[in-house]
Amino acid sequence: MTPLALSARMATDAGAVRREAAQDAKRTRVLAGMVSATAAKGYASVTVADVVAAAKVSRSTFYEQFPSLSECYLAAYDACLHDLSSLLLTPRRGLRRTIGDYLRALVAAPAAARTCMVEVYAVGPEAVRRRLAHQQVFVDAYEAMHRELARRGEPVRPLTRFDFEAIVTTISATVTNEVAIGNTAGLEALTDPLVGFIRGCFGLDVRSGTPDLNEETDR
Repeated sequence: MTPLALSARMATDAGAVRREAAQDAKRTRVLAGMVSATAAKGYASVTVADVVAAAKVSRSTFYEQFPSLSECYLAAYDACLHDLSSLLLTPRRGLRRTIGDYLRALVAAPAAARTCMVEVYAVGPEAVRRRLAHQQVFVDAYEAMHRELARRGEPVRPLTRFDFEAIVTTISATVTNEVAIGNTAGLEALTDPLVGFIRGCFGLDVRSGTPDLNEETDR
């Protein structure tokens, strides 16, 4: 429920708002249980019993929220990726800060990182379609950054939509590989290599000590 809708609802039915807030809390616990169980056992081995045990809710509560295990996973996936994509969509934050914040967010939530980046392929075609759709948000972000640099007169090379998709795919594969081998805690070490990679793709100087993209906003 949006803040505006919540405010309007409270003016007419405060009791209904409290009931909806309780349902939202249950849903959040189930989603967290889904992430925890999937990271621990792998999606192929997870059962509803595993999720409700991790969430500390009843089986009936699970089915009040989701009709199936796969629907629960997809909802958890969407919620996690929404939070991650917001780190790239904040305008004019600087490339190094953006990449660093993205990697630190994964380090801080290793279960979510594994669930969303590694286990997604075990869920089925719909989950893979969701992953590809979310990647387009990242593609849009890098395309917008490139466009802003060109507007400022930076010597960026022309890039196609395919080029931006290839950049995102490479970054995603690099990070996913580290998560898959259990090195989520070491992801921050990828910050400089990824920044250099993106600068090189944009046609900019990749030498150490060169200015960050949009660095004036990082101060």
